[in-house]
Amino acid sequence: YIFMHERYGLVEHTRDLARRCAKDGFFVLAPDFFFKHTDKQALNAGNSRYDMTDPEAIDYLNAALASLQSEPSADLGRVAIGGYCQTGRHPLVFASHVKISAVVIWYGAASKREWNINERQPETLEDMIARLPCPVFGAFGADDHIISREDVTRLRDSLEAHNKSYDIHFYRGAPHGWLNDTMPGRYRKPQAEQGWADQQKFLARVL
Repeated sequence: YIFMHERYGLVEHTRDLARRCAKDGFFVLAPDFFFKHTDKQALNAGNSRYDMTDPEAIDYLNAALASLQSEPSADLGRVAIGGYCQTGRHPLVFASHVKISAVVIWYGAASKREWNINERQPETLEDMIARLPCPVFGAFGADDHIISREDVTRLRDSLEAHNKSYDIHFYRGAPHGWLNDTMPGRYRKPQAEQGWADQQKFLARVL
């Protein structure tokens, strides 16, 4: 399982999730995808951002997989990639170019800006979804102020239209970022525990 961190970069929260996933029996890699950012303190605090492009994401994920070639415990025939918040779209992007076993999305990939074509996103999300070779898990909060229910419905409808396997969940009372227990204003423990359990059931089934 490859973790793609939130917009804050590779912070302790991501490391905690990676360790938790490893305790569940998965071989886990959590790279720093924003390593080019020059002010990590500002990035980690949420006062700056790194706008990773889709081509960058593909390059970095290919490098991550290459780094696992010599790991005897890593089964590269069963790879899942999870994106959280800002990186939510990038497992979809990568899976549309390289065959993997599962995509995991937490409150990402569905906002209106994700469907645009621009310098960072040179190909439509719709076209990439059409090429997906694997099932998709999605966890979204019903009280998310960034991603609306209509946004998630659009993502689901695209997966449905292209005959893709998906397992999308809405969690009542959950705002954006509700899995992050380092943010008391956003963290929702019951929903986070349920979402994590749903994710692990999905991974156990598809892997």
